[in-house]
Amino acid sequence: MSAWHDPDRTVVDAFLVKSQFRPGSVPTYRWFLCTFEDVARRHPAVDRQMLDAWLKEMQKRWRLSTLLNQVCIVDRFLDHLVEIGLIADNPVAALRRRYNVKQSKPIWRALASRIPTNPWPRYDGLRPSAACWVTSCKTMSC
Repeated sequence: MSAWHDPDRTVVDAFLVKSQFRPGSVPTYRWFLCTFEDVARRHPAVDRQMLDAWLKEMQKRWRLSTLLNQVCIVDRFLDHLVEIGLIADNPVAALRRRYNVKQSKPIWRALASRIPTNPWPRYDGLRPSAACWVTSCKTMSC
């Protein structure tokens, strides 16, 4: 059972309505969020392990570049779950804070790298706020 229980997917639908996305985008966003919720239901918490499991499942269906263009919706949904009190923290936001990164896409890219123990192997030994890494991520936005 996941950290939030939403058998009717009313939380997903409420988020999509609140966000006022273009009508043509809503079906794709709903599908992404429903697959996210399906994986969350198999995990006891919305944490890094759950994110890894979802990304692994999604990488079977989507190229990484396409997937990285769509993860922003999941990140916003996680923020929404925090706002309404259904989860304590957005795990992507926690990683942004830990590594002093302003945007989410570099975090998602690192998580999707399929390296099980350390998604930042090139940065071993560096402080999480290493300027070279942050500088390289400035042009990416999510």
